[in-house]
Amino acid sequence: ATVFPRVAGAQLDARVLAFTMLISLATGVLFGLVPALQISRSITYESLKEGGRSASSGLAPLRLRRLLVVAEVALSLILLAGAGLLMKSFLRLQEVDAGFRPDGVLTLRIALPQARYPQPAQVRTFYRDLLDRIEKLPGVDGAGAVSALPLGGQSSSGTTTVNNPAIDPQNASPEADWRVVTPGYFRGMGIALISGRYFDQRDIETAQPVAIIDETMARIYWPNQDAVGKRLKRGGAQSTNPWMTIVGVVRHVRHRTLEASSRVQLYWPHTQTPVANMSLVIRSLADPRALANAVQKQVLAIDSDLPIYR
Repeated sequence: ATVFPRVAGAQLDARVLAFTMLISLATGVLFGLVPALQISRSITYESLKEGGRSASSGLAPLRLRRLLVVAEVALSLILLAGAGLLMKSFLRLQEVDAGFRPDGVLTLRIALPQARYPQPAQVRTFYRDLLDRIEKLPGVDGAGAVSALPLGGQSSSGTTTVNNPAIDPQNASPEADWRVVTPGYFRGMGIALISGRYFDQRDIETAQPVAIIDETMARIYWPNQDAVGKRLKRGGAQSTNPWMTIVGVVRHVRHRTLEASSRVQLYWPHTQTPVANMSLVIRSLADPRALANAVQKQVLAIDSDLPIYR
C-alpha cells in the first residue's frame, strides 16, 4: 500500500539531500586543501632564489593555473545556472493543478486471478463487497477503484467516436484516455464534478450504458453546449460497441505527466464492464497509512489468498 505524495512523483528526499550536501562540502574541502598543502610545501628558500634569478621560467605554470581558475569558475557558473533552473522547474511542478487531490489518499493494487474469478459477475461482486466494507471503516472519507491510477505509469487509451453531426466525421474519433471506475472513485480521488452527476447505484449491468467525460472533451466536441445527455462509443465510426449516454463532466486529470495535459478522457462504470485488475483509492480523515492494515484485513476477509501490492 502506498500514499500519494504532495504532488504525485514530485518531492524532495531528505536522505538524498543530506548526502548531496555532504558530498558538496567534502569536495570543497578536498579540492581547497590539497592545493594549499602543495603550495606550503613548495615555498622553500631554494625555490625563492630560483624565482628571483629567472622570473620567466615560472610564467608557463602561472598561465596554466590562471586557465584552470577560469575553467573552474566557468564550470561553477554552469552548474549554478543548471541547479537554479532545476529548482525553478521543481517549484513549477509543485504549483501544477493535476486535476485531483492526492493529499490523504491511500492506494493499493489488486489483481483477481482468472482461475478463481472467471465470470464478470464474480469480479463485480468482489469489488462491490470490498468497497462496502472499506467505506465502513473508521476514518474513511470515501473509497473507490480505478483501472489505472493517474501518474501511476499505467496507460489505457483507445479510439472514441462522438455522436455530433456538427463535427467533421474525420475529426469525430479521437484517441482518448480510458478508465473503468466504481461510483466512489471520483470522490475518493477528489476529482470535481463540473456538470451532471457521478456514477451511482442506478448504473447497473442491465441499465443503459453510461459514461463520464472530462472538461476538455466536452469543450472540444460539444462547444457552447452541455455535453450531458450526448452520446459516444468506444471504437471507430464503424464500431459495433453500444452508444453510451454521457451523465457527467469532470475536471481534466493529468494521467500521464505533470508537465503536459493528457488526452481527452472517458470513464465508464465498473458494473457495466468489470475489470479484474483495479487500484483502490481510499481517502482518509487522518493519516492514510494508519488505514493500511485495516484495509488489508478486509481484503483477506473476502479472499485469504489474495495479495495486495503497489
